[in-house]
Amino acid sequence: MSPLIQHTIALTLVAGCLTFLLFQVLSTLRTGKGKVGSCCSRGCSAGEPPKSGAQTPDETKNGSKPGTGRVVFLPVELLGRRK
Repeated sequence: MSPLIQHTIALTLVAGCLTFLLFQVLSTLRTGKGKVGSCCSRGCSAGEPPKSGAQTPDETKNGSKPGTGRVVFLPVELLGRRK
């Protein structure tokens, strides 16, 4: 395969990826319902409601609203290696 064809294929793939990314960014900015920027510390699917109506054990223990879990951040002192 000639280098010209290889470069053309590679540039076409890059242009397609950039077009898809630009489309996602524009739909997020225009409607606010896009997928860009929807991830958080609990994962990308955290904004979606759970499919079943049952609560997880964490939700019943800490009294949080259904569909929201408890996020616990550790202090810096606990992250280091113990001696």
